[in-house]
Amino acid sequence: MPDQIQGNGTGLINLEIIDQTAIQDQNDYKIIFSEDDGLNYSVLDEKEVSDTLIARLGNYHKLSHQNIDSLTFELHNSNGALLTKGSDYDLFDSDGQILIHNDGSINDSEQIVATFIYYPIKNSKKLALEEGNPIFDGIALSVQNDVLELDEGKIGWNPGSSTNWVSTVKPFNNIGNNKYPADYELRWFNENVSNNYRPGYEYVQANFEIWETTRGIEPRQLPFIVIETAPFDSLWNPGERIIILQDSSMSSLSWELTFDTTDAPIAPVEGDVFSIFTTRAFVDDIFSFSTYSSKEDIIVEKNNMDDIYVVPNPYVVSSNIEPLDLQNPLDRGPRRVYFANLPSNCSIDIYTMSGELVRSLKHNSSIEDGIKYWDLTTSDNFPVSFGMYIFHVKSDNGNESTGRFAVIK
Repeated sequence: MPDQIQGNGTGLINLEIIDQTAIQDQNDYKIIFSEDDGLNYSVLDEKEVSDTLIARLGNYHKLSHQNIDSLTFELHNSNGALLTKGSDYDLFDSDGQILIHNDGSINDSEQIVATFIYYPIKNSKKLALEEGNPIFDGIALSVQNDVLELDEGKIGWNPGSSTNWVSTVKPFNNIGNNKYPADYELRWFNENVSNNYRPGYEYVQANFEIWETTRGIEPRQLPFIVIETAPFDSLWNPGERIIILQDSSMSSLSWELTFDTTDAPIAPVEGDVFSIFTTRAFVDDIFSFSTYSSKEDIIVEKNNMDDIYVVPNPYVVSSNIEPLDLQNPLDRGPRRVYFANLPSNCSIDIYTMSGELVRSLKHNSSIEDGIKYWDLTTSDNFPVSFGMYIFHVKSDNGNESTGRFAVIK
């Protein structure tokens, strides 16, 4: 789950890895929500891109990505000097193109370098967890937006509280416009600690405080109003309405709650907390996340070195892993074997039993592809002779493995 660094929306951000091999190593991204032209979101790839181009005066030049972040775009000439947008070139950020001016300071056929960051997803309005966003760097993003409602499943007393008071929470006077996107705590004490905020009725006291505890903001104590019922005793009592104010104005009425007691009531005690949670729509929220490409652990790699083997072993004249010569089906086709379970980056040295080096191979691939083919030829491109051979594998991490295989008639 990405980290929420701005805003307090409670919707779902779902990142699904589609292609592990396309994941970028140590790359940072931001998911940015905006209400411009209706709620939408964009993904910003924060890794700087550098494109080298050969300038053609009066022509458009396609960059490697679209949806360029224009604030980060720079164009430099062959001497490294910063070129001027508007006089030397025009940037078409959404299309990912630049137009080189005929009358600017850029010379025809000059090498120029563009640097920028870009948005792999721009202004998406897919907010119901549907598919369809572009896949970027092996990742598929889907978003589920929430609407402003009470999160009924989370509302209640803290674990360990013994009270059996039953709560009712709703917008003030049950009017939808009084819903407010925030979370709250009613913190209980054994003595009166708060006064009713209602002007002229400040003498009504209560043994709880109300705090806003919405994620992403500093907790703050809030004023509230008690609607006292007869007989009036200047104290809040169970069953009397509690109205939460968001600030010191009487126009900031938001949620109201009441507590009803049972036939054998157990009152809350100091330390008890009653929590109210809401689900909230994204507005100007920003999320961040980072990716790291698949890497082999050196210790795991070392333990796997003993699993390297040759297929087929022994190699007998021809093998069913060899491709057929389609022009001459009776021909056996090229000879080859392969080394299996190789680390992603390693060298393979093949020796005769007397220690003479036959061939050196280099293997560089993804972790998921641990196979290297050998065409059974020497470094001088001659076919190898029949007999026993030794292979020595050494990874770039320094782990080593040896084994044998046979080539027989």
